[in-house]
Amino acid sequence: MPTVIKIRRGPKSQIDQYIPKIGEFVYDKTNGKLLFGDNFTPGGYHVIFGNQFVVENNTYYGSSTYGVRGFHIFPSGVDITAKALNSNSSNNGYADQYFEIIDGEESTTSFGFKYDLLWDKTKDVNFKISYFLEDSGSEGTYVEITTKVYLLYKGDLSSSVTSGDGVLEDGVDTITAYDNENIGKIDIITLMNGRIPWQATYNESNPPEYVIVKFIRSDSDTYAGSLKILNIFAYQIANGNEYGYYLGGVNGSDYETGLKNTIQQFVFPMNSGEIRVLSQTLSESKFRMSAFNSSTHGYSVGGQIDESSDSLSTIESFKFAFNSGQANVSATLMDKRASSYGLNCSSYGFTIGGLDKGSLGVGSFYSSIERINLSFSSITSKKGNLLAYEDNPYSCYRAHIMAFNSSEYGFCLGGFGFNVSGEDLYMTPFSYIERFSFPFDVGNCLEGGRLTMSYDVNPQIEPELDPNNTKGTHGAGACNSSTYGYLFGGHAVGVAGGYSEDRGETVSKFDFSQPNGNSTVISDVKISDIARSQVSGCNSTIYGYAIGGHYNLQVFFQKIDRVLFPFDGSGTVDSVRICGNLSGTNHNSGVSCDGTDFVTMFL
Repeated sequence: MPTVIKIRRGPKSQIDQYIPKIGEFVYDKTNGKLLFGDNFTPGGYHVIFGNQFVVENNTYYGSSTYGVRGFHIFPSGVDITAKALNSNSSNNGYADQYFEIIDGEESTTSFGFKYDLLWDKTKDVNFKISYFLEDSGSEGTYVEITTKVYLLYKGDLSSSVTSGDGVLEDGVDTITAYDNENIGKIDIITLMNGRIPWQATYNESNPPEYVIVKFIRSDSDTYAGSLKILNIFAYQIANGNEYGYYLGGVNGSDYETGLKNTIQQFVFPMNSGEIRVLSQTLSESKFRMSAFNSSTHGYSVGGQIDESSDSLSTIESFKFAFNSGQANVSATLMDKRASSYGLNCSSYGFTIGGLDKGSLGVGSFYSSIERINLSFSSITSKKGNLLAYEDNPYSCYRAHIMAFNSSEYGFCLGGFGFNVSGEDLYMTPFSYIERFSFPFDVGNCLEGGRLTMSYDVNPQIEPELDPNNTKGTHGAGACNSSTYGYLFGGHAVGVAGGYSEDRGETVSKFDFSQPNGNSTVISDVKISDIARSQVSGCNSTIYGYAIGGHYNLQVFFQKIDRVLFPFDGSGTVDSVRICGNLSGTNHNSGVSCDGTDFVTMFL
């Protein structure tokens, strides 16, 4: 006998008063639409069509091809097959569905296409390449490609237009070779510098008619093998799930004149190279902010403007994909916070813990969690607190906490604050893992497991450390896939001896299917260089990234490390890869965000 599956149904007036569970479907009889639940949104969300009301030209509200709910630009791009490529070298050519570009000589591979009239002139046009490297080369060597772009306008389609350097000032990208990733295996890269810059068409009254692109492979790159291209897709990145951003920070330890207001941008999946500093900026220079995102915007929250002043209460937002304009102050925290941490579900952003003054000021730690409605609010509200434990009544007050989220929970991990041992008050790192359920309307966090990183305390060298607590961390970079949360680096409280090189380089994971469990240090896996704190983390749908950081405010890092999800450290494919660098040197205490939202992805 067949099974009949029924779903809840009713008029819109009733549907709007009901909150469907995660994955639960309901039917709106008034509008004839199917909706799905996320456990906290009244009425749920439209499965196919979304809320198509007042939206921008060429924009819809609903779910993208990645399952991300929100406002999206209709997919628009141009496919260039390997057959459409040409070369000035007879050694290059098409065979077996790919176009081969050999090593050892400088050669030019070119292609052309008609400019898409649906493209937005305020956004770059990017090139996503499906390729693999012939398996004759070595891991760690690289292919160097210089991109030149020429825009042909109606009435001026002569070949002379395609001479010179075109509209790009710096179109050099490198592809680093890795075993089990792109050597002998198909991989995808979106070029960082090779693109049609939005500035090239912004002031034109009419768009170009045709585009000619040249890829020039250097004869001095180090990969001893061919680059084989299967397909090129010219398109515009419309949403944040294909970009990572690094905001603000400090130049080294110069907290007086070295503050940054820059916004740096890199394209997922990043393979190598230096990320771009956008001409657009934050509204002011600052550091030690937290960050979160909606499907349409990134947010920079709180922070400091020097080491001793009050923390900031401002929340700045910038629209994905951000190329022009300035970040805007769009909301205000109830408390002034620095050294807090941010996370988000689909509808709300959260900032957790922190300090009300710079580290040189006489400030207070926060235990509270503030929430903002990402759709329309201009002010936050306090919704709950971190927990105080019996062994330490001060344990709820924490700064430099780490956080990530699953589809159901926000997780708060580690951080540092105070503890009492006898009559002594010690600085101490924490190992607590706590969680709160979305949308977190009221109450305190729920107790979970513990971080498992450990460190040694020498009271003669480190009198400021709690001798009774030898576990925990703070200042690690945090990110998550749909199934695991990850921590990169971090350290215990102390100037130098409070963390060892081994512990400070570790990568840990947390299994979302075991919300009361402990974190696990992934054996024999370390981030690059030596121990780092103040690491910033973000993620795409398939990669996690650990960005920057410092060792003891003496050595500063601009490297970006990358891990492939699901990452467990077993096998060479799970190695931590250095995939690029921040622009410049001496980066400290900036914050990163992305537009990837696993809460709404069907993964």
